[in-house]
Amino acid sequence: MAIALVVVLILGGGGAAFVLTRPPPVRARLTVRPGTRVDIHQTVVVRFDRGVDLSRVRVGLDPSAHVHLDRSRSELRVAPVSTWQVDTRYRLRIAGVTSQGAAPLQEWTARFRTQLAFPATFEADGHALGAQASVSPFVPLTIVFGAPVRPGSVRVTWAGQPLPARNLGWQAGDRGAAITIPTPQLGTAVPLALVSATSQRGQQVTKAASVQLTQLVVEPAAQAESNGAAPASPSMVVVANDGGARPQAGLQQADIVFEYISEYGVSRMTAIYFGTAPGEVGPVRSCRPINLYIGFGFDGHTLCSGASAGTLHYIWTAGHVLPGVMWDWEPRGRHFFVDPDRASPDDVFTSGQKAAPLRSQQPLPAPTYAVDSAHAAQPPQGIPAGSVSVPAQNVTWSYDAATHAYLRSNYGAPSVDANSGAQLRATNVVVMDVPSHLTSWIEDDNGGAHAVWYTMLGSGPAQVYMDSQMIQATWHMGQAAAQEYYTNRDPVWFTDSRGQVIRLDTGLTWIHVVGSGQ
Repeated sequence: MAIALVVVLILGGGGAAFVLTRPPPVRARLTVRPGTRVDIHQTVVVRFDRGVDLSRVRVGLDPSAHVHLDRSRSELRVAPVSTWQVDTRYRLRIAGVTSQGAAPLQEWTARFRTQLAFPATFEADGHALGAQASVSPFVPLTIVFGAPVRPGSVRVTWAGQPLPARNLGWQAGDRGAAITIPTPQLGTAVPLALVSATSQRGQQVTKAASVQLTQLVVEPAAQAESNGAAPASPSMVVVANDGGARPQAGLQQADIVFEYISEYGVSRMTAIYFGTAPGEVGPVRSCRPINLYIGFGFDGHTLCSGASAGTLHYIWTAGHVLPGVMWDWEPRGRHFFVDPDRASPDDVFTSGQKAAPLRSQQPLPAPTYAVDSAHAAQPPQGIPAGSVSVPAQNVTWSYDAATHAYLRSNYGAPSVDANSGAQLRATNVVVMDVPSHLTSWIEDDNGGAHAVWYTMLGSGPAQVYMDSQMIQATWHMGQAAAQEYYTNRDPVWFTDSRGQVIRLDTGLTWIHVVGSGQ
């Protein structure tokens, strides 16, 4: 305690005395309760026992920290500019505090300790994610905390927008939650961030998690060699479907087949092989404008017999030549061969042995999408659909419960694979409704048929058939219909009526592209 200075003045004979007392110095106290740890975001408050002048106050911290000072007549508020260090003992020193009529506070010291670490981490399939990550949309995504939390305090944002509480599925013990992404944007880096969370003891999270998350486009696989593998540049073979071309070879061994009207109401196919194509694929026929979208979207090599002058204008445009090879412009026997038992023009074929070297002869960047691993059939959804009809292409499919696959017929007759002699079967059948129009150039000089241009970028309606069920869906490819085909590196994917990504079953996927008015 301060000792008051006492001066006694005795005046006159009356003995009157006056006592002059000097006020005690300013006293200060830290408002943190003993034994309590300070939250890393918390403002530390120093209170004084009287009105003070803090205009010249000096504040020191050990260890040093950047702070913001808020002054008032009775207290000093010391707030970290960002956060205090975790589990750290700070020494706070104050000097230069004055008060009218009182001795100044020359120096005052107090100590406080910050909270223990309370981290949060985003994980995919149990693995922690860094600042940037690419994951499959089918991999479980969770947020994991270092201590039990109050679920109502957790705030997570996706693409800068608050994630609804219903999209967090809390685990027992409230130390983690499964995350459902409400609006998938596959192929695009989107920020996923934890804004705030409070532990059950009332402490704020000490390290808010954030990640630039890219959910990959994932394509289904049929070949065992392709399942779950990082995709090499796929081989994409254009296959004819005119009368002389049937039965075709190698379609059953493809991972994905696109079918579309070429001209005269006759369809054509592009078979995609993420692994190695079989020993014989064909007959190989000319590229069409749709191969621009498929070729760049799947980041692979297109093999076809040739193309019209109008289509070649786009395939060979300087700066964005479609990777691949054509029978009409290469040394015979290098990537194709002629089947002597077939009549021209349906006698040109290729094979895995001849197609695979393109990966080293024309090296391409690794595709930015993923190939799905083999997995069990998805739970049934949609409405019963035991058959599929695509009248524009004269194709029907009938469901075979024994093999959980659809059997293909064309022009009323079973479609047979020439390599095996068995009827073609697909695990997934998709019908895409795509904007289309006739071009100004002619594909076939003999008949005068104009080329069909299918706009394969953007989105549109689709029907997905799996395991005897039909799902009303939306197809997606690239960012927008107006995007240039050669700038897209994301193949097609599908969402259901809830906006969730559809995971296609393991096996051959056959996609019918049906244009406007078809």
